[in-house]
Amino acid sequence: SMERVGAVDRFRRYLEMSGMPQSFHEVQLGDAIESGEIGIICDICETQVRTTQFLWSCQSGESTILHATSYDVCDTCFSQHALGIASA
Repeated sequence: SMERVGAVDRFRRYLEMSGMPQSFHEVQLGDAIESGEIGIICDICETQVRTTQFLWSCQSGESTILHATSYDVCDTCFSQHALGIASA
């Protein structure tokens, strides 16, 4: 199932799964917050998710055969496709 998470929290999860040292996580997180970009895109519209946004992410993360990486959907696409709410 999908859960709504802040982009920075989603990026933290990504870093934890990367296997890189904790010191690397802090540097990458700081750089992402400073730039406003986390390098995660919506898997539907392929728009970059900014650090100030929320997104919907698969709770199973990478541990499913359906997708090799966590499935991430921006709020706009989730509202449009799951709830039938047209974007403004």
